Amino acid sequence: MKRSFDYMEYAHRGINRASGVPYYTHPLKVAISLINQFGIRDENVIAGSLLHDTVEDNDLITLEDIEKRFNKDVAHLVDGVTKIKGKRTRNLEKTATYGKLFMAMVQDPRVILIKLADRYDNMRTLSHLPKEKIERIGNETLNFYVPFAQRLGLAGIKRDLENLSLYYIDKEAFEAIRPKLEQKQADFISYIEYFHDRIELMLNQHNIDHFINIAHKHEYEIY
Repeated sequence: MKRSFDYMEYAHRGINRASGVPYYTHPLKVAISLINQFGIRDENVIAGSLLHDTVEDNDLITLEDIEKRFNKDVAHLVDGVTKIKGKRTRNLEKTATYGKLFMAMVQDPRVILIKLADRYDNMRTLSHLPKEKIERIGNETLNFYVPFAQRLGLAGIKRDLENLSLYYIDKEAFEAIRPKLEQKQADFISYIEYFHDRIELMLNQHNIDHFINIAHKHEYEIY
């Protein structure tokens, strides 16, 4: 991982994000999200996530360079993400980009995992962009990236993307729902925990393997 991080940092050296922070912090957070939130342990996927913007953002770096320095699989993942969001699609209609998303889903779901983690981090740093672009990205996330997260069984990522999208599209509605929802959760938590314990006791008595998770409705779901 150190080799891919060092090469990524070199590729983005001197480039900053709209917030002013060094650009390399973005692919680093994408890789961290894949490990911590997505549960990914595949070294090629993590390397691909660290390097996913290098070919797009640095004219001196090619896919051949990535393959030579790392391996063919890492280059394949970088190529997949670049085709979705990079130079090859920058001037195409959005529908073509979405078509590439669906094709990537069919051909190699790992590409979509990296793209979802990329969008997940971008959604947490939208405040530095113009309002019109923020709303467009929020709607795009709801319409295209949330269904991918759901299809891949990433319930927590789906929830966070929905809430972040709502926050940026209609902050007033989000802020109106949040305190009421928090109060409802506080009112019902002991009630829910009682039934959780009763159900778990009966499952244990019958030697049934199980996992019980208490999941509350979230802001977007109420909206």
